[in-house]
Amino acid sequence: QAVKQFGDTGALTYFKSKKIAVVSSRDSYLVLQFGIVEKDKSKSGKREYYLSSKSKDLPDYPPTQGCVRSANYLTGFYVIEQEPNVCEVHFFMEADLQISMFIAKQVIPRSSNYANLLREYMVKTE
Repeated sequence: QAVKQFGDTGALTYFKSKKIAVVSSRDSYLVLQFGIVEKDKSKSGKREYYLSSKSKDLPDYPPTQGCVRSANYLTGFYVIEQEPNVCEVHFFMEADLQISMFIAKQVIPRSSNYANLLREYMVKTE
């Protein structure tokens, strides 16, 4: 959910996960940056896209009641166009979700769909 737009390539967004079993919802405000590297300027010789984000705690956006504020140090996608309508997608994430690793491994796969998130974003920005 976009909170503020920064030109054509950036935004402040709000992300909130659902509560699952005994694990409270997590939320964060993310600064997003989107870019395209054209074929003639990329190392691969193919069109490349990136979408990166970093969480930011801002005084105007305090933690939401009932949520635990997570920290996303760097999260994003790196996409290399292989041919029309075919892409190689790399997802990366370094975050502190404020939860034990044992529980995170059980909960996170059920609470997220990063491929769909990327698809929706790409469709909106085409």
